[in-house]
Amino acid sequence: GPDARAAAMKLGAIARYDEEHGFVEVLPVIGGFDHSASLQLKLHHPTREAEDQTLVLPPHETGWRLDAKLAVDHDWLLQLQPANDEPWRLRGRMPKGQLAAQLRPAVDASQP
Repeated sequence: GPDARAAAMKLGAIARYDEEHGFVEVLPVIGGFDHSASLQLKLHHPTREAEDQTLVLPPHETGWRLDAKLAVDHDWLLQLQPANDEPWRLRGRMPKGQLAAQLRPAVDASQP
């Protein structure tokens, strides 16, 4: 599945919210990302589906970036994947009040 594929590709990233300047960015940490393609970042509210957001981040100098406003008064469950639906996926959690989160495959590469 998409989680295993991300693990096989050894992908890892950081999602960061710049509250002062009003943008969300994804920075590659490890793995062979396609820097010419936009990424889709899904932000899921832990309990209120109506507050879920989907952002499409275009390529930027250091990774991917989009002007956006996020609530920081609750946790966000994050899911990152290519905007063109290539089947890999990274997940993470941005705790309430924090402005960055690590995004990793949901499975270990050593698992089948």
